[in-house]
Amino acid sequence: MQAYNGLKYFLTIIVVCTRAAYSLNAGTGWRIVAWICSAIAAIYVLNFKVSLHIETLAAIVASLEIIRRGIWNFFRLENEHLNNVGKFRAFKSVQLPFNYEDDEDRDVLAAAKNKKYWKQIAKMEKNCKRNN
Repeated sequence: MQAYNGLKYFLTIIVVCTRAAYSLNAGTGWRIVAWICSAIAAIYVLNFKVSLHIETLAAIVASLEIIRRGIWNFFRLENEHLNNVGKFRAFKSVQLPFNYEDDEDRDVLAAAKNKKYWKQIAKMEKNCKRNN
């Protein structure tokens, strides 16, 4: 890329020098040399711009392809999810192969058992009072 730019600037310098030589000595030979150098520089610059545009176009198309694949994956995954939910294949939670209790769960369970125990005690006391 740097060689292309260097050659472009070098050709521009040659064109400016030949045009200056033609201006100082308005002969037909300098005029032809100036025209040839200008034409070569113009063709080279236009060819360089076209190749630069092709590289830019390739980068844009590659970026659009990445975006297209991302959108396609999103819709494919969404469709799969809707099919799973529609056919009742989706689960809210998956059963684990082991028991897992938090301390909080144990405390709630203990409190419930304790409450049930005291209700039974109160019921037994009530029955004892009735019988006496």
